Amino acid sequence: MDGFIRIADHCTLKQLEDFYLYDIRADDLYQLDQEAAKFLLLCDGTKRLAELKADPEFIRYCLENGLIELHPAPQPKTIRISPSPKPSLRYLELQLTHRCNLQCHHCYLGESRPIDLDFSLAVNIMEEFQTIQGLRIILSGGEPLLYPRFRELNELLPAYAFRKVLLSNATLLTPELTRSLKVDEVQISLDGLERGHEALRGYGTYSRTMRGLQAVRSAGLDLSVATMLHLYNLNEIPALAKKLTTYGIKEWGIDLPVVKGRLEHSKDLALSAEQAAPYLKYRFGESYHSDAGGYACGYHLCTIMPDSRVCQCGFYMDRAVGHIEEGLANCWQRIDHISSANLECKDCSFLPECRSGCRYRAPSPSGPDPLMCAFFGVRSDI
Repeated sequence: MDGFIRIADHCTLKQLEDFYLYDIRADDLYQLDQEAAKFLLLCDGTKRLAELKADPEFIRYCLENGLIELHPAPQPKTIRISPSPKPSLRYLELQLTHRCNLQCHHCYLGESRPIDLDFSLAVNIMEEFQTIQGLRIILSGGEPLLYPRFRELNELLPAYAFRKVLLSNATLLTPELTRSLKVDEVQISLDGLERGHEALRGYGTYSRTMRGLQAVRSAGLDLSVATMLHLYNLNEIPALAKKLTTYGIKEWGIDLPVVKGRLEHSKDLALSAEQAAPYLKYRFGESYHSDAGGYACGYHLCTIMPDSRVCQCGFYMDRAVGHIEEGLANCWQRIDHISSANLECKDCSFLPECRSGCRYRAPSPSGPDPLMCAFFGVRSDI
């Protein structure tokens, strides 16, 4: 077994808290010891396997999983790696625009507005996110397909060594547009069957969303679904779960919307934590690579708003830590990460699994998330 050895094109080395090999296509993160990292740094397509020293079992594992490749002739690949901030910023939500073609009753952003992230800033953000070793960028909005320069941005995406995920309501996803996407995954908002979905997103949206979902599937992109629980879709969740099994869904996220933005004017749709919690059991495939056992949620995540504000997440838009013009790494270091030792529920046996849930939904920065408490069957007022 010999040949010129090369890290596969869909894989990249990352120097986070430790060294990792990231499979962008499969969204898998492999922690490396020093010897494995040294070996992979040499796998640039210019050296023969016989020249390098490495554990044969490790080499076999990487070859069998398509992480490295052997070629009969040299195929040079540039391997660039640099230390990440501590903690590492692994997931970046890039809200491209506040424009949207729907008026969903639960939207925390409120009314659609013609506010768009400056294109040059968007490019600079992606460059810096790659430099600081980011894993996944989430293109959202509003409806990101309405970003005036979306097609230009889309064409730039293959140059970056991180996973690209598009969050869309899917109503604008034609087969032609979907085939042109340079992302790795599309996450579609689907909030039940026809009645439940349209109670939240408006008349006629269900069939358009399902056409968009089918377009993603036909284009061969990874497909995930996000569902918000409300009063009129609870009885549809079991049937929706059965329906989604036919679409090859990578991940199904189910959540309870925060009463903010438009939902403040449609509180009849809102559920209590106790009503919503039983339906969380249907979710699957949460793809989160974290070593943040000692911290609450958001340890590796931040959001950039269309007006260039940088926030812990979109819910904290009124508590920005800076503007992206100051630099992504600089803004990231200003975010206050909450230690598990400072949480009110620090002694709960379920804390390693739920990490106290959503910080915004919790009644205080150190308090437990009532939804997670209801899901695990513990009292949130203890």
